[in-house]
Amino acid sequence: MYTTILSSNSSLGNQSSLYIGNCLLVDPDGYPYIEWMYSIMGECVHSPLEQSSFYVGLGSIVLYLFGGIPQIVQNFIKHHADGLSPWTLAQWMVGDGSNLLGAVLTGQLFTQILLAVYFVLVDIILIGQYHHHEETIHEDTNAAKLNSPLNISILLVLIAFFCIFQIINTAQLNPNLIGAEFTNQRVGRKLLTIQEEKDHNSVEFPPTSAKSIIGYVIGCIATVSYLGSRIAQTFKNFKRGSTEGMNPILFLCSVSGNILYSLSIFLFSVDSSFLMYKIPWLCSSLGNITLDTVILSQYTFYTFIKKHIKAGKSSKGNQSNKV
Repeated sequence: MYTTILSSNSSLGNQSSLYIGNCLLVDPDGYPYIEWMYSIMGECVHSPLEQSSFYVGLGSIVLYLFGGIPQIVQNFIKHHADGLSPWTLAQWMVGDGSNLLGAVLTGQLFTQILLAVYFVLVDIILIGQYHHHEETIHEDTNAAKLNSPLNISILLVLIAFFCIFQIINTAQLNPNLIGAEFTNQRVGRKLLTIQEEKDHNSVEFPPTSAKSIIGYVIGCIATVSYLGSRIAQTFKNFKRGSTEGMNPILFLCSVSGNILYSLSIFLFSVDSSFLMYKIPWLCSSLGNITLDTVILSQYTFYTFIKKHIKAGKSSKGNQSNKV
């Protein structure tokens, strides 16, 4: 079937029918594209190595999907939600909100928009739990509400949305910037890696087309937000000398998901331009792996080692008093 398409279209010189959307029907090595991966997830996948990249990336999505649930359940059961820094929640909202806006405005697949909506909903639930907890503890919260990091996050989200809108409006006013319809090559928490190239080995860096620039800007916004969220959580844990109320499964899933996500990028292609274009997402993944490991180390120290040291000092003190 694919051979017939290639030969007939070559004779007609109609190169566009060699592609479906931005994906080659058959790659130069003779591998046909995987139809369900493209139609459902928007991934242009051909070779066994690219298929491995897809499944590894799919594993990272599963981990991202379930990472926040244990924290939500723990907050509900224990009736408090002060384990996570409000700045962490705020910056998660900025990153995930930018991804959702970009997914909608650039016409991503329904499944990709659905994923973006899910992550935003998780953020909203966590923020709602935190806000309810703060209102329960503090009766006079009018001054605190005005300066709440969660309210500031709304401002940051609006600023991010405004920047993305401006880029898209500029693209619409300048047709020379628009090369083709919006497409994407990666889904999940790192939702938008928008590019127009039909061959991932021909990715241009720096990005020049409107859609590539939009994807790159969203990637940078999300990267700064996700890295900043970890720094805020690390600082909070250090400041109070405890990780009480923080569910470690959230960060375990994040570490595992980011490891798989980074691996999926390198499996897909090691072309220098491709990797340069992926720098925001690689920085986000590798940076989050490092910072999440620090947070998990804090959890281990404050939950087990510090308590063990205190217990040892307490027992020695009791023995000396008896003497």
